[in-house]
Amino acid sequence: MNITIAVANQKGGVGKSTVTRELAATCALSGYNVLMVDCDPQGNLTNSWLDDLESVNPITLAHVLIRPTTNGNGKNEVNSMQSLSTAMVSTQIPNLDLVGTDYKLVALEKEPPSTIYRLKRELKEHAENYDLIFLDCPPHLGNALESALTAADFLLIPCAAAAMGLEGLSQLIYTAERVKIDINPNLKILGALLNLFKTRRVLASEAYKLVKAQTEILPYVFNQVLNDYSEIAEAPSFKLPVLVTAPNSKAAEQIRAVTSEMLKRLGLPSQKKLKTAKSKGAK
Repeated sequence: MNITIAVANQKGGVGKSTVTRELAATCALSGYNVLMVDCDPQGNLTNSWLDDLESVNPITLAHVLIRPTTNGNGKNEVNSMQSLSTAMVSTQIPNLDLVGTDYKLVALEKEPPSTIYRLKRELKEHAENYDLIFLDCPPHLGNALESALTAADFLLIPCAAAAMGLEGLSQLIYTAERVKIDINPNLKILGALLNLFKTRRVLASEAYKLVKAQTEILPYVFNQVLNDYSEIAEAPSFKLPVLVTAPNSKAAEQIRAVTSEMLKRLGLPSQKKLKTAKSKGAK
């Protein structure tokens, strides 16, 4: 039985892809089998792991969720619907896989409303071997975001430590509640995570107070914040997480603390206990 976490905010520039990348990688380095699914057509999560997705695996999330269509030349823009397993690629981190995406996923917004159930079905059929699944969501309301919320068990909301970064919080909570009532009664809010925090700014502490003030509709705000450290911003250029590129940095220390807090919220140990290894012939 796995746990699926949608990382979302209906406001761009709050660090959703960064949070997804770093938390997923830290969980994998802690012994969990982890899958990341890039649900944002911008592909920031994908690009933070791979230089060229098509050369690694031409099958993307679009091929999994979108029905075959033709362009003006009569050629398929998306050749055929594929299973989620065919879109999975390995990363440089053991136990950490990725379903990448690109601009083709934009066409998902033209699909009928029933589209939002496809991702959930695919995860159930093809991702059962993962302990944790992270869904990196687009900032705008539409089929991609609703697909992720329909498939998720929990919602994690990164919020930038600035007034503008809090704009999407109430919108997303409203969207999540609507999905919970109409589609996915199992969806729970894991909490809000204050990201891009600058300790010397009065605005940052005010932002934290504003997020805390949402407790009537938002049950939890992470105690650990993520500062705007350069090591986190630089990590994608190496196609690696900050725990590998700068393991002794303050940034890595904060990522570990947030991951530990998240796992505790999920009722999981901070380090997965490994099962006794079987012989290669055993299945």
